[in-house]
Amino acid sequence: MDTVQKWYEIYNEAMRGERGAGDFVLAGRGKVVSEAGRTYNEFGLAELTVEGEILISALEPAKPTEKERQTVLVDLCEDTRSWRVLDKDGNDALSLESKVVRPLVATVEEWPADGWYVTSITGGKQSC
Repeated sequence: MDTVQKWYEIYNEAMRGERGAGDFVLAGRGKVVSEAGRTYNEFGLAELTVEGEILISALEPAKPTEKERQTVLVDLCEDTRSWRVLDKDGNDALSLESKVVRPLVATVEEWPADGWYVTSITGGKQSC
């Protein structure tokens, strides 16, 4: 759960311009890092800025499993209602329909020499 919280902290700070996209690798690996980097670059090219943050709650880890490496799925609720993506004129570029609380599942994997990292975030089925 700490790894998921760290991921969202770094993601929020990077999207607000307080960190660079290179910091995504401090809490993520693979797919989640490339998707976050793509979003970061798209926002920059479109001259969008971010205020607020994406909040998470109701983190619930499943039992660890062994795939290529030890893996834990963490159910969570993601709240984007206080996240504002502003265009260069200061108008919120996100529609109201995009500002929701939604169920997600974070895949967290262990790299034995380095620690735990979020590798993907997908849709969940739990209630939020």
